[in-house]
Amino acid sequence: MSGLGLAIARADGAGVRSRVFDIVLACVMAALITIGVWAELAGWPHPVVFPVGAYAIGLAAAAVLLVRRKHPFVCTIVVLVLIAGYHAAGYPGGAPVLALFVALESLAAYAGSAWWIAVAVLVVFVWQVIPALPPTPTPWDSYATTGPAMGLLFIVALGAIARQSRIGAERALAAARETATAQARERIAEERLAIARDVHDVLAHSISAIAVQSASALDAFDSDPAGARRSMERVRSLAKQSMPELHRTVTALRGDAQTDASQPPQPSLADLEDLFEVARQSGLTVRADTGGLHAVGPITGLCAYRIVQEALTNVVRHSDASVVNVSLHVAGDELVVNVTDDGTTAQADLLDAPATGFGIRGMGERAAAVGGTVRAGPRPEGGFEVRAVLPIGADVAARAARKDPA
Repeated sequence: MSGLGLAIARADGAGVRSRVFDIVLACVMAALITIGVWAELAGWPHPVVFPVGAYAIGLAAAAVLLVRRKHPFVCTIVVLVLIAGYHAAGYPGGAPVLALFVALESLAAYAGSAWWIAVAVLVVFVWQVIPALPPTPTPWDSYATTGPAMGLLFIVALGAIARQSRIGAERALAAARETATAQARERIAEERLAIARDVHDVLAHSISAIAVQSASALDAFDSDPAGARRSMERVRSLAKQSMPELHRTVTALRGDAQTDASQPPQPSLADLEDLFEVARQSGLTVRADTGGLHAVGPITGLCAYRIVQEALTNVVRHSDASVVNVSLHVAGDELVVNVTDDGTTAQADLLDAPATGFGIRGMGERAAAVGGTVRAGPRPEGGFEVRAVLPIGADVAARAARKDPA
């Protein structure tokens, strides 16, 4: 579970526990107030008119505590009014004051503004006046009133501390939400970029080769029907070869859950010869030097494969080259990839064409994803060169970071 999901789950669980706690608290307070009312009535030497009313007021004060979190001010005022009514009815003592302790703590802890803490303190002084009123007046400065008043002020202070703790927790949860949202957006952007690179690599390479073979078929349609047929067979083969990779890319775009066994395999350095063959069928002479690549892992290998694929595609699409030299060799803990051609038509225009130069940009992004670099540009002696340096250890780092450059 993500940090945000865990935080939300904890918040939901805390909400349920809070509601259960409030119900239990109201029941406990109802029992305590009832016992207090009974003790006060039993010890009162004078007859009491309608004693049931005392119990009713006490139970009502306890029941109001059920809304102490959502409506703490209303809860406090209603409890204060009930206490005043209890005293005005001539009932002895002040057992319902127990509910005021809980109400004031809630007012200080859950009210929206810190100013409500001052209101809670003011309520304490208002309550202190009530016992001094008839019909059973008690001096407001006697210990019978100042003692509970000091207790109420202490409860308000506890509520203020609880309020600060709650605000800190809410801010931490909000920060976790913002962080998780930013991380999710970043992951989505990275995934979209990876899918865009895959779509470009597969389609650009396949369509370029298909275009060349289709043109050859059209040119030979009348004079060399057999040659035209061979070209069209190559077109069909290229289309069939591109389908598994397109299927993988569309699956990733749709977010369909599939097992690794059901997914078409990713291309690797072992498949480079297929790329060379497609380039040769497009009329290029490909000279390859790809020995000693057994130490290259699948992630770095896939990155190198895509870079070679894009470099060959650019030669076919944008250059009049006839010969392409492809070299891949391990130097220390790095894989060095070189693709050069002898063309006279500059591919350098692609470097300054943001609307069309997705391939070269994609090569740089792939290399950067594994900690490598790509340099592409014209050679002094003519032609164009793509040179990539990829760390072999990128496989370990990429797996640790759970990032696939494809």
